Amino acid sequence: MMLDVRTLFVVVVFITIVAGAWLSFSALQHRDRRPLALWGGCYFLVGFGVAVLATHELMPDAARIITGNSLILLGYGAAWQGARAFDGRPMQWAGFSLGTVIWLGACLIPTFLETLALRVMLVSGVIAAYSFATAMELWRGRGELASRVPGVVLLCVHAAIFIIRAIDAPNLPLPDSGFLTAWNWNMVLAFETLIFMLGMAFIATAIMKEKLSFEHRREALVDPLTEALNRRGFELRGLQVLRRHAAAHEPIAVIAFDLDHFKSVNDTFGHAMGDAILVQFSQIASRYLRSSDMLFRMGGEEFTALLPGASVNDAHLVADRIRSSFFEAVRQSCDGRGVTVSAGVASSGTHGYDAEELLSAADKALYRSKNEGRNRVTQDGDPLPPPPLSGSNIAIFPSRGRNGSLPQSANGSSSEPRR
Repeated sequence: MMLDVRTLFVVVVFITIVAGAWLSFSALQHRDRRPLALWGGCYFLVGFGVAVLATHELMPDAARIITGNSLILLGYGAAWQGARAFDGRPMQWAGFSLGTVIWLGACLIPTFLETLALRVMLVSGVIAAYSFATAMELWRGRGELASRVPGVVLLCVHAAIFIIRAIDAPNLPLPDSGFLTAWNWNMVLAFETLIFMLGMAFIATAIMKEKLSFEHRREALVDPLTEALNRRGFELRGLQVLRRHAAAHEPIAVIAFDLDHFKSVNDTFGHAMGDAILVQFSQIASRYLRSSDMLFRMGGEEFTALLPGASVNDAHLVADRIRSSFFEAVRQSCDGRGVTVSAGVASSGTHGYDAEELLSAADKALYRSKNEGRNRVTQDGDPLPPPPLSGSNIAIFPSRGRNGSLPQSANGSSSEPRR
C-alpha cells in the first residue's frame, strides 16, 4: 500500500494545530502559564508553517518557502523559550528569533534561495540546534522531575534526524542517489514529525502535571513564612534521614531553638514585627547550615535543625554561631536592645536514632538554657557554659538585610560561617 506524502503532511498540520490548541488550553489551568503557552505557540507556528509550505498552487514559490520556513523556525525558538520558562529562566528574545533572522538574511542572497540543498542544510541545522538547546534546558532539572527524560530523548532523536538530513542535503536534487531520495525524505519527515509532535505534546503535559504535583507536595512540607520545613516535613523528610543514618550507623545531631520572650514581642509590637523576627532568624540559621542540614519550624517560635554526619560538638558550635549572629544582628538593628535565642543540642552518639528520644533530649537541653538565663546553647547532660553577654530589654526593629561583618562569639572573637 502506497501512502501519499501530501496526505501525511495534511495529517501532520491537523495534529500539530490540535495539539497546539490543547497545550494552550492547558496553560489556562496552571498558575505558571508561560511554558505551556510558549509550547502551544510553537505548535501553532510549526503547523501553519508546514501548511504554508504545502500550498504549492496558492502562493509563489519564493513567498511560500520564505514564509513557511520562517514560521517553523519561530516555532522551534518558542519551544526553546518554553523550556527556559519552565525552570523560571528569563525570556531570550534574541535567541527566540535568531534562527528566523539568519534564515531571512540568507534568503536575501539569490543563489541561496534558488538552491534546494543550501536551504535544506540551513533549516535543518537551525532546527537541530533549537532541538538540542531545548533538550539541554530540560536536562538541567532531570533530578527533580523524571518525566523530563523522555522529552530529552525525543528531542535528541529529532535533532539527529535533521543533522542527517543536513548532511545528505547535497544529494537531494538527484532522484536516485544519496542516503535517502527527496521523496523518501519527505516520507521520513512526515512520519517523524507526526510522532515527535504527538510525543512532545504528551510529555509537555506530563512535565507540567508532575511539576504542579511537586509544588503541591513542597507547599505541604514548607512553612510559607520562614521557608523552613514544617512539622510534617520533619515527619516525612527528617525521619527518613534519621532512618538512613541509623541503618549506616552514621552520626546525626539535633538542635532545638526557641526565641526568648517572643510572646511579649507580639503583644508589644504586633504580629507583623513577630513575623519579621521569625524570617530573620530563619535566614541567619540557614546561612550557617550546610546544604545537607535541614531546618524545621516546629510551631510558633520553635525551630529544630537536623545535622546529618555532625557530632554533638559540631552541632554545639553551629548553634552558638547562629545564636550570637542572631543576637548581634538584632542588637545592631534596634539600638542595643534585642530578642535572643536559646538552644539545646543532642546527638545520636548518646541517645541513639529514635526521633522522640533525640527531640526530647534536645528540648531538655533547651529548657536548661532558658532556665539558666537564656541566650545560650546547652548540650544535653553537660555542665552549663558561662552565660554570654546579652542585653536585658526585649525589643526589636529588625532589618531584613544581612550584616556584612562576621558574627561575634560570646568572647568577642569572630568566627567564619559553617557552609
